[in-house]
Amino acid sequence: MLSALGRIDNFILESDGVIYAGEKLLENAQESINTLQNLGKTILYYPNSSTRSRESFKQKLSKFGIETETNKIFTPSYITAEYLKKYHPEINKVYVLGKEGLKEELQLAGLTIIEPDDFEEHTNASSEILKNFDINKEIGAVIVSFDESFSFKKVMLSSLLLERKDCLFIATNNSKYLVVEGKKYPGVGPLIAAISKVSNRSPDIITCRPNPMMTHLLTENLPEIDLSRTCIIGDSINTDLSFARNSGILSMLTLSGVTQPQELETVLTTDINFVIHSLGKIYQVLNR
Repeated sequence: MLSALGRIDNFILESDGVIYAGEKLLENAQESINTLQNLGKTILYYPNSSTRSRESFKQKLSKFGIETETNKIFTPSYITAEYLKKYHPEINKVYVLGKEGLKEELQLAGLTIIEPDDFEEHTNASSEILKNFDINKEIGAVIVSFDESFSFKKVMLSSLLLERKDCLFIATNNSKYLVVEGKKYPGVGPLIAAISKVSNRSPDIITCRPNPMMTHLLTENLPEIDLSRTCIIGDSINTDLSFARNSGILSMLTLSGVTQPQELETVLTTDINFVIHSLGKIYQVLNR
């Protein structure tokens, strides 16, 4: 652990499964963050959940006694909004499957959110619905993120829009599930699968892990950050390890979230740089 700290100046922290589980702060997580900051380390936050804007994520951290600046937070909602603003400025209207945090960031980026609340949920008149729903073909993208109100209607309208090849199919991530207090909850992946099955299209882009777009934004927002001395602390072998590899940064896996201690044998066969039981162990090791 001590040798690792000597190689790392900047830590990118996942949230759910690393800092907290649902609404419960994990043991000694706050103390570890404080310890790293006292050692002069820069702490950056990259939650995998697209349910929050940067501001609402900052407020959640504050409830746990963790304070940070907005420019050190990179939520999937913010990354997705920045992607559209930078690479598709021609798009003004988007159809969104997601929660208020995503919609807030998209609106801050100047995009108009389209929602199909005026339509009946079950109907066979799909072509007429599409004609009325997007009569001038103004919707430039379907964006899929975590959505607890996922429904038949949303699959239908998403798929109808995606019949237009000029309509982008964007997903914030492709997580199969998240683990909260030992229980699996469906992630974004199953929602993507439903739409892909009907539309016969895969996402044109997944904006967050393992996509390195976050580190592109990081170097733009904080040019003093040296990626070669940066490490992500995450709980997923697949997404976090791939993101680290794609971004040219180090990786530290915790066994407090998606990846469980009984999977340690599998972990040891990967090229992940460091493994710790939990973020809280940093505080325990450095304060013996």
